[in-house]
Amino acid sequence: MTETRAPFNGKKKELFLIQLPMSAENVMTVRKHIMSQCVTNDAIVNGIRAIGMPATGSKMDYEATVAHYEAKLAERDAEISRLWAALDSIECGIDALPADNEYGSRISAHQMQWQAVDLVKEEIKALKGGGA
Repeated sequence: MTETRAPFNGKKKELFLIQLPMSAENVMTVRKHIMSQCVTNDAIVNGIRAIGMPATGSKMDYEATVAHYEAKLAERDAEISRLWAALDSIECGIDALPADNEYGSRISAHQMQWQAVDLVKEEIKALKGGGA
């Protein structure tokens, strides 16, 4: 049996399939191997549940692992929420920085940047204190 297909260069190339002679014993071995690989949906589900399970791979182990990782996800979601709140606080703080000094004259852009940096440093200190 031959099959033609066009490779990337546009030229057609013929592919030849070679059939090797197999004894009846080899055919039966291959057939048994193929049949042993056929599994039911329940076996697939049980195999999926057993992945990474240290003890028995039972449904209880699976549920414990799922609960463990759901707790980790909840912790990370809380941390993300806390960081978003800190970012909002920084943005509001920067927006609230005065553009004028105490004498009524405009503050230079450089001074405003330093005020913003100080505000960010204070928020980082608060985050580290709140996370510990």
